[in-house]
Amino acid sequence: MLLLKAFIGTGVLFLPKAFFNGGLLFSTGMLIFFGVYSYWCYYILVKAKEITKVSSFGDIGLKLYGHWLKILILFALGTTQIGFAGAYMIFTSKN
Repeated sequence: MLLLKAFIGTGVLFLPKAFFNGGLLFSTGMLIFFGVYSYWCYYILVKAKEITKVSSFGDIGLKLYGHWLKILILFALGTTQIGFAGAYMIFTSKN
């Protein structure tokens, strides 16, 4: 549930303002494009997990490309979570 809230929560909170700023046609097209793009990326991650037989993002990077990619993946996940927290604070303070 925490991952669902982190990855989808901020998008749902900012979606009405984004549609207002971008226009209905452009925003709908971009929403569909990025939805398909996200699905494809998750599909690739699931296939990589099945092939490498590991369970975490960092371990997939470790097995495929070595220790440096594991560190890079874990850093990216950490900064992403900090970004979500910052977005929630900005959204809450403006409302």
